Amino acid sequence: MKDDGEEQEDPDSKPIDLNVGLDEFPDMLNEVEPYDVDKSGEAANNMDLAKAYLEMNDVDGAMALLEKVMTSGDSNLKSEAMEIMEKLH
Repeated sequence: MKDDGEEQEDPDSKPIDLNVGLDEFPDMLNEVEPYDVDKSGEAANNMDLAKAYLEMNDVDGAMALLEKVMTSGDSNLKSEAMEIMEKLH
């Protein structure tokens, strides 16, 4: 912020406007379905936590988390979890 001696409004006090005008192009977005970018967030967090448990030599804790990952819908995470579980057995 410029310091010219005048009091200025704090930019953090203004509400954030996230409207980027996509509704102005309905023909472009007509066939685009909503997508949940965080739908595998919990499984990804469990995978990260399982890896941390392995670094701390807590195999039982890691296995419990990897089993949770196996119930998720994310095939990439399931594959990675299976690979880690096979190495642990």
